[in-house]
Amino acid sequence: MTRLVKLAAHVCLVVFLTRCSQWSKPNATYNELSSDRATCNTTAMQNFPPDFSPVSQMDHDRLNAPPGFVPPGSTQTDFNASARAKAYAECMISLGWTQGN
Repeated sequence: MTRLVKLAAHVCLVVFLTRCSQWSKPNATYNELSSDRATCNTTAMQNFPPDFSPVSQMDHDRLNAPPGFVPPGSTQTDFNASARAKAYAECMISLGWTQGN
């Protein structure tokens, strides 16, 4: 997979997960919710872009692998995912939204 495809997949996952959260704000419209979600998602992505680190430097050295090489059976982790989710939630709260189940 190319890095762009991985990024697109991650963005889709973040959008899916954030849409599972119920956000409420008295007298707010759906358009306001959509706009605020987009604003907060953009801000969170800018502040905490995806940081995929598939294998450790030691693994790269041991395998004599080029940067970006992912050995079969490896997994990739976005080390910024939790910080990005927290930033998104804090942004929504700062705009007057409350999060439910």
